[in-house]
Parts: sequence; structure tokens; C-alpha cells
Amino acid sequence: GFPTSGDKPGWVTRLADGTGAPPERVEQLLNRYGTNIDGILDAEGKSPTYLLDAPDYSEAEIRWLARHEMVVHLEDIVLRRTVLAITGQLSERDLERIADLAAIELGWTRERKLAELGATTQVLSARHRLRYAKSE
Repeated sequence: GFPTSGDKPGWVTRLADGTGAPPERVEQLLNRYGTNIDGILDAEGKSPTYLLDAPDYSEAEIRWLARHEMVVHLEDIVLRRTVLAITGQLSERDLERIADLAAIELGWTRERKLAELGATTQVLSARHRLRYAKSE
């Protein structure tokens, strides 16, 4: 159901009008996830809170991904459900915030959240040689 290039502006406008989201945000999510974005837009509402160092990702988006995209581990979010780690947008403080959000959605204990942070940090540094984005 992805809109053709000629239908895309109308599709974006209809969804923006229906959800109250800015058309730029609708298009950003459409390009990122395809047409299955109604749930994310509903979760975000009219004034979403964004990650501090990756301001094109909302906290509601991360929570929605954790809840609906078969996330088991923190690295599922930063390496497989988003491109945060790949694009160099991931900062240490955003990783910690994503862990907080995933813990809420997935019912992780504090110990599990800390274990996920440690394991993900290890994978990112050892296997992917990630350097965190600088926090503003």
C-alpha cells in the first residue's frame, strides 16, 4: 500500500490532517517504516517528546517499536528496528533513555535494564566499533 510518487503528497496530507502530525513528520515516518505508521503517529500525539541527540526519533516511536516490533533486547531497537547506531546518531544518553523506554514497555527490572545496557554497549563497541554521537 505504499503510495506512488504521484499519490504520496495526498497520502501524507490525509494522514497529517487525520492525526494532527506535521506533514514532514508523516513523510519522515513513511520513509522510515512504510505505511504502517498510524500507530506511531497516534502514540506521538500532537506534541511528541524527541530523543535529545537524535531529534528525529520520538520517545513514543521507540516505545511503539518495543511494544509492536518483537523487541527482546535493547540492541534490537538500536541495530534492527532503527538506524540510530548505523548512522552515528546514537549517543550514550539516548541509549540510556531508549533503555528506560524499553524497560517500561517490556516490563524489565532495573537489573535487566542494566544488563541490556551493558550487553548492547559491548556489542556496539566490540562488534561494530561504534563511537557515540556527541551529546549537545
